[in-house]
This record gives sequence, structure tokens and C-alpha cells, in this order.
Amino acid sequence: MASPNRNNLAGIAPKLAQLTEEVLFGDIWARSELSPRERSLITLAALTALGREKQLPWHIDFAASNGLTRAEITEVFTHLAFYAGWPAAVTALSCMTAGGFSMPLTRITIRPGYDDEWTARLSALFHQTLVDEFAVPAADKFQFIDVLPDARRIVDPHYLSGGRSADFVLFHIFAGKPRSAQQKKRLYRRLCDRLQAELGIAPDDVMVVIQFNHTDDWSFSRGGDAGGTG
Repeated sequence: MASPNRNNLAGIAPKLAQLTEEVLFGDIWARSELSPRERSLITLAALTALGREKQLPWHIDFAASNGLTRAEITEVFTHLAFYAGWPAAVTALSCMTAGGFSMPLTRITIRPGYDDEWTARLSALFHQTLVDEFAVPAADKFQFIDVLPDARRIVDPHYLSGGRSADFVLFHIFAGKPRSAQQKKRLYRRLCDRLQAELGIAPDDVMVVIQFNHTDDWSFSRGGDAGGTG
């Protein structure tokens, strides 16, 4: 049976999931003696040397969120070819493309009445939060902002919220590479904090929906799919 990933681990082994969150990531990864970036370097090296390729895609994304560039991660695996073995390094490198690509496409739905300056601030704030918390390259920005009147924004004002107002904003994110539960939670919190502090949008008026898909679900131009098979 395939090893459970962190997103479904809680349903299979709740205690192990609890220890993973509270001890491994809540304590060990948070210790100040090594930075998260350094811990990612060590973890990538250990997983590669041990041949744990099923764990590598998640940790490659996590390493990116901890500040490692794609070039640095590639260099880690290249270096390991001479210490952990050529097959181990090649297998690790193949994991770098297994999860899709980092770039998301986002639709942002807002009410009428905001001027272009306010809308530009919203756009920039949201994109910077994706860069900071969702491992999105700064240059990869695809956004569509929909301005809809109340009659076309039909939303339950109380479902899982303390009360939504006319200022309700929806962020619908389509992403080609899955993110961890931890990354998603950080994105939700950071976005709400920034929107409230910089634009005065209450957290109860912020809704985020994330949808993951595969590279062959995207065609950026010329009729070819992003997976390179078109």
C-alpha cells in the first residue's frame, strides 16, 4: 500500500498526524539552532540518500517555501550524485517535475465602487501573499478581477462566518502544483491579516477557494498543453 501523505495521514493514523504537526513541525522544525532553509537542505539530502522518493515532491515544495531556489535544489541533487549515488540523484531530480508548476491563476470577485488604485493595491497585496506563503515565483502573475453587483454575488451571510457584509471578497485559486496543509493555512491567515490591516477588509468578508489540477489541464498558448505533449 502506498505511504499516506500528510494531507490524508490524519484519516489513517491520527496519532501519527498529531505527532507530525506538534512535534516534528511544531518543535523540531521550529528550533532556532538551524533555520528552516537549512533544515530543508538536510531533509532533501537525507530523503535522497535513503531513496524516499515518495516524500521528495512535498519536501521540494516546502524547501521552496523556505527560501531555496530551483537552481539550489537542483545543485543539492547534483552534489549528492557523488555521495549518495547516481541513481538516487536522478530519481530526486525527476521529482522536481512530478507535481506540476508553481504558477497559479486567480479570479478575484469584488463589489462595485472601488477605484483603480484600490483594486491595484488589492491585486498587489494578494500576489505578494502568494509569493510569501504559497511558493509562487514573483514574476508569475495571472489574475482576473470580476466586479459584480449584489444581485450577482449570492452568498450565505452566516455560513462558517461571523457575518459577511457587502464588502465580501472571493479569491478562487487554480494551481498546477499541490501545496501542503501548512502552506494553505499560512496563506489564509496572512491574507486575512494583510487585507484587514492595509485595506480594512474584515476577516469574515474573506473567502478563499483553492483548486489543484495537472499540467495537461493548462494550455498557455499555441494549442499545446503545459505538460509538453501538445
